[in-house]
Amino acid sequence: MLKGSSDLSNPPVLSMTDHQHCLTMLKSLELLYSLVRLLAICDISADTGGSIEFMNECTTIDKPFCMYDADQHIDRDSVEGNGILMCSIDNLPAQLPIEATEYFGDRLFPYIWEMLLSDATKFLNEEEFSPQVRDAIITSNGTLTPKFEYIEKMREKRYVLFLILQNIF
Repeated sequence: MLKGSSDLSNPPVLSMTDHQHCLTMLKSLELLYSLVRLLAICDISADTGGSIEFMNECTTIDKPFCMYDADQHIDRDSVEGNGILMCSIDNLPAQLPIEATEYFGDRLFPYIWEMLLSDATKFLNEEEFSPQVRDAIITSNGTLTPKFEYIEKMREKRYVLFLILQNIF
């Protein structure tokens, strides 16, 4: 759950610039590129321009994938060519079997009032959340919550590796 994910003050999880830097680094190391390249992203939030900044429009059940080319900043309806395969179907939950929906709803229902009564402008430590709700919140007021701070550390390590490799080549 991205608390306040539609708030413009929350930075994207993967920006266009981040993706371009990754592609530049990987393209300069063909062998490494073939082994570790990012092949696909499935954006279950279907939040255009949100957590995945370069996801410009939702895909559909009939056409579930598009290819994003970071070099040219374009989406193609094809799954061929360079880029990253994107899937972002905004009505995907409606495609799930009724049993899955009922199970999810039954598990979520006890926390609905707690979430509805929360104030997205407050910092996470100012809220009286149950452990279940608190543990589900990834970002709050534009920053990663303590349980998910490891994400920034992973990004920093990858960026350092990028800088090292960039200086080598």
